[in-house]
Amino acid sequence: MELIVLVGGIFVFCVAGCFFCSLRQISRCRFDVETAARQLSLYRSRPLDGRNESDAALRQRQIEVSETIYQDAIATYYRAIRKPRNAIPVFFLDFREKRGDAPTEEKKERTETKNESFIREE
Repeated sequence: MELIVLVGGIFVFCVAGCFFCSLRQISRCRFDVETAARQLSLYRSRPLDGRNESDAALRQRQIEVSETIYQDAIATYYRAIRKPRNAIPVFFLDFREKRGDAPTEEKKERTETKNESFIREE
């Protein structure tokens, strides 16, 4: 009887540890996506100064780099939530794909991304 309780306790401890590690990984990926989305919206919201062409080219390059970072963050998030070991935390904690935001080649080529549809409503 005591052996069953001991084995059961070890099993529960291992499951809780895996759940916690999965939660930490998914939360970190989600934070990266939200940070990249804020950075991208910041660059897009700045008014374009017409001082010279080099400033405009630099601004456009910053936006392109921010979009790439945002798309990479989304791809990393979706890879994390699709891992089999993360299936239970994803199900119970509502870390799911939202409205077809999964990155595809077509979406990577677009310059306009809709970051508001990704961020989970609290």
